[in-house]
Amino acid sequence: GLGLSICHGIIESMGGSIHAESVPGQGSTFRVVLRSAQHEADVYPRLSAAAQPGARARILVVDDEPNVTVALQRSLATEHEVATANSAQAALRLVNEGGRFDLILCDVMMPGMTGMDLYFELGRSVPEQAGRMVFMTGGAFTPRTVSFLRDVPNLKLSKPLDLTQLRELVGRSAEAGR
Repeated sequence: GLGLSICHGIIESMGGSIHAESVPGQGSTFRVVLRSAQHEADVYPRLSAAAQPGARARILVVDDEPNVTVALQRSLATEHEVATANSAQAALRLVNEGGRFDLILCDVMMPGMTGMDLYFELGRSVPEQAGRMVFMTGGAFTPRTVSFLRDVPNLKLSKPLDLTQLRELVGRSAEAGR
């Protein structure tokens, strides 16, 4: 579900397209079409002018979908230090054990402990880290989620993610962390 929406966003941000065909009982086929690169710099979206080359951010990606964390890690790790956690509990352990991040990209809805719960726990134990959270959501489906996203001052990103927008956000975070 959500992993496919992340792939869709990444592929479209590179000027490509993805098409799905499904035959019940036989499976699904996904066709990804990407434009050919004239040279390597054309493949990856450029950071905005506000982000200077060499500014490396420490990023934690928290999502219960391993494909999402792997895709974001691959997309950002060439320019930044990226750690991942596939549960809010694992992310909380990392931070409580002394891990500090310039940016925490966190899914809102996860089984067990949600991104909202992680935000409140970090607010109690390490408030500066709670302030660095950016919430990723495919939609708010419960009254609690709608209320939380409306009231929390942190940035929010809609899934599928726009890779160019994400890279610019990370670049600004790296600059702020200097």
